[in-house]
Amino acid sequence: MKTRAWDEEHIYFDQDPYFRDLLAAIDSARHSVEIETYIFEMDLIGKQVIEHLKAAAARGLRVRLMVDGVGAWLSQGKVQ
Repeated sequence: MKTRAWDEEHIYFDQDPYFRDLLAAIDSARHSVEIETYIFEMDLIGKQVIEHLKAAAARGLRVRLMVDGVGAWLSQGKVQ
């Protein structure tokens, strides 16, 4: 799979390809990973995203995850 550059856009109509591409992009990042989202749930996929972000940080990348204030409240502080 070709990782999309930051200056490209793609509209997803299904969550499976979106999260597959998101995890692949995190894994292939070379300098930093920055994700901004409205809601972040600590469900199965949320935990997978966190594990991939931790692995990126362990590789020495700068990792930032920004969750909207309402979204952070909805996740009830479960993102760690």
